[in-house]
Amino acid sequence: KLQRDFKMGDCDVSNKPRGHVLVNKQKSKLEKLMKNVDKPVSIPEPPKEKLPPQGREFIRNIWGSSAGVGSGDFHIYRGIRRREYMRQTYNNMKSEQEKLDKEFS
Repeated sequence: KLQRDFKMGDCDVSNKPRGHVLVNKQKSKLEKLMKNVDKPVSIPEPPKEKLPPQGREFIRNIWGSSAGVGSGDFHIYRGIRRREYMRQTYNNMKSEQEKLDKEFS
């Protein structure tokens, strides 16, 4: 059985915060950009609004009750229900955003 006593001087741990690595990366990127000032810089466009998938307008197979429904139909129903909840959530978020925009302006 091996035992090892660690003391404060044994470990090579610096007291610097870990963010110094990111600062150095950012500094090197800025220096690279400033070497050639005439080179155009591409600024990416902001991401477009992601719309939920559009559901079907008319669903042909509507079940009046669960009697006589096959075992595979539950999964179809569950998918339809999930898509409808996504659509309702999106519409609620959109209306809330429009309300906040209207109040702001």
